[in-house]
Amino acid sequence: MEIRLEGTAGAGGWPEPGCGCASCGRLTPGHRRPTSIVVDGRIRLPLPPGRAIDAPGAPDGYRITPGPYGYAITGPDGGRVLYAPPAPDPAPGATDAEGFLEADDENPARAGSGDPAGADIGDTGAGDGNPAWDGGRDAVRAGDGTGAANGDSARAGAGDTGRAGGDHAGTADENPAGTDGGGAARGGDGDGDPWAGAGEAAGTGGGETGAGDRGPAGPYPGRPFDLVLIDLLDRPERLGELRRRGLVTAATQVVAVHLDHRVPSERELERRLAHWGAIAVPDGTVLDTRAPRDRPAPRPPRRTLLLGGARSGKSEEAELRVAADPVVTYVATGPDGRDDPAWLERVRRHRERRPRHWRTVETTDLAGVLAAPGEGTLLIDGIGTWLAAVFDECGAWPGDGGAAPPSALAAVARRCDELVAAWRRTRARVVAVSDEVGLGVVPVTAAGLLFRDVLGSLNQRLARESEEVALVVAGRPVPLPL
Repeated sequence: MEIRLEGTAGAGGWPEPGCGCASCGRLTPGHRRPTSIVVDGRIRLPLPPGRAIDAPGAPDGYRITPGPYGYAITGPDGGRVLYAPPAPDPAPGATDAEGFLEADDENPARAGSGDPAGADIGDTGAGDGNPAWDGGRDAVRAGDGTGAANGDSARAGAGDTGRAGGDHAGTADENPAGTDGGGAARGGDGDGDPWAGAGEAAGTGGGETGAGDRGPAGPYPGRPFDLVLIDLLDRPERLGELRRRGLVTAATQVVAVHLDHRVPSERELERRLAHWGAIAVPDGTVLDTRAPRDRPAPRPPRRTLLLGGARSGKSEEAELRVAADPVVTYVATGPDGRDDPAWLERVRRHRERRPRHWRTVETTDLAGVLAAPGEGTLLIDGIGTWLAAVFDECGAWPGDGGAAPPSALAAVARRCDELVAAWRRTRARVVAVSDEVGLGVVPVTAAGLLFRDVLGSLNQRLARESEEVALVVAGRPVPLPL
């Protein structure tokens, strides 16, 4: 099939007329027009608002299947395309029995000015200036809706990811997990599809949540899609779900549409899409499901260390980078905070913004987690809270005399050595968050001085064993190349 992208922006275009945000201000008028997709000159998506279609049908030789994320279109040549427009705000906890982000039959997805998802597709009539169905027939009504619901986050505002935030998450109240790392999901050796699905069933214990990979079935039966046109600024975890189900593979071209000022700039858009294995193309681009991919999906770094100060946005950046991965294990290293209402509130905010299919493991055995076999990505948040816990476990905090027991410090050093060695040997894809402690005032206590020195040294050692290191300042990542 030939797919012409006449426009690739959100309903208001990008820049949006009359918008005074910095994102829109960086672009000239008409840079990207509202998303308009024409399939083989015969099917146009999305439909104008208010177009109601009553008679089911599709152009001869085409099959259109509504599902939880949008419309699957199969052409006469066997090509498979998925159009996934923005979704409505979800109801908390709304997932189907298999963990697929659930469609809302009563509230079909609409993104702004008539973007259909669960609405109508078909003949808009020659008078509208739109391609009609073959024979001028009315088209298919997707009465079951296509709105995704996962109970996590509403759509992002300007410059936000719509997903990420904070510095740590997860408590034993949420998804308790053992400390042996046995429930952790992890990546392979880097060969093949870096976003390959895990093939694991949904876990009910060991601190794991989320659905397993059921293969290309359910609402989108058939082989993997050749092309996916998706609003990734809305909820990038939808792409992870498609990968987990085998509907998106390394051979699938993933192209972002409905682009707008939810992202600060074109450069930032390209950076985010690279993390998600997707691309953006200019208005007017023509894609062909029969043609080989123009370029392979970028390979994510094996080990990434993100540094930053308090409230710098480092955790948001970590979560953004793995948002479209099919399987993510969130490794929480902080205390349970049962006696600290402020900490519990912080954990609650973290929990609410994370995708529900992510697993959560609470442990201080990071070496064991890194060494355990499995599939998927590890997000460790964070190294600083892990080190504080190790100090507690080893009794290494300086006492009244201003010095810590030498045996306790030796135990801390062994734990750090074990972590660095496991970080070097791991075959997982890992994104870890740590505190940058060298930019503040000199600590006034012996405990503060000791912790700063040990964490600073540990950050350096982990950075030397990482493919990518970045400093996050005011929500903006600054790469730290060698």
